[in-house]
Amino acid sequence: MSTNMELSSEARVKLSDDYTERLWEEVERRGGVKEVSQSLGHSRSKMYNWKNKNSFLPIDFVTEIAGDELGDEIKAFKGKSRSNPIRNPSLPLDLSDELLCRIEFSVSINENGTPMYMTNDLGNLRRFQTLLDELGEVPYNIYTRDSRFQLNFPGYLYTLFQEISHGADKTALIDEKGNVNNGEIYVEGTRIAEEDYPNEIYNRKKKLKLALSKEKNEVVREMLSKEAKRAERTLDSVT
Repeated sequence: MSTNMELSSEARVKLSDDYTERLWEEVERRGGVKEVSQSLGHSRSKMYNWKNKNSFLPIDFVTEIAGDELGDEIKAFKGKSRSNPIRNPSLPLDLSDELLCRIEFSVSINENGTPMYMTNDLGNLRRFQTLLDELGEVPYNIYTRDSRFQLNFPGYLYTLFQEISHGADKTALIDEKGNVNNGEIYVEGTRIAEEDYPNEIYNRKKKLKLALSKEKNEVVREMLSKEAKRAERTLDSVT
């Protein structure tokens, strides 16, 4: 799949140094900034700024000059605004149903237009981080508010996610919306048959509650052991 099919026309990209040099050489071959700006409808002053300041370049300008099979030449991308870039992206983006479902279930937008992933479970938070990290070096900030975790990530990514259709994902559904009651998992009042359980549940509270109810002692011991090791590392970092 071509790169620009993954990134919207609003995207700004940073190319490798070598590819950037070749791109501007191609502009010169076509008659220079003056000729290209007229033929492609870009502002001449903006093009000089892009070139002289080594700026992030609009994806449509890059593809008009160099084509859309950019491969590993994109070293970072961001939205049109002054947002923090996603560096070393894995392109074309492989957006899993799990990630998109978690966003649908648990992401809201604050008054500043920033997407916020909210959860009261550390296992959910860590899984969401892992899914974002698979896309590249995504800039995000994590806060703790009233025993809840909040992860803020770039608005451009959220906009991109909204443009992509996705299927259902059992793991995200149970982690984000499920409840454990009397050893059974329910989602919005509907009981989930055990044969329909996902291979992995990342929500630590639900996983522990389910293991206790099923008397799966090995799972309980493993989780408690991990918690003890985390607590020990925390104490070591403080003392």
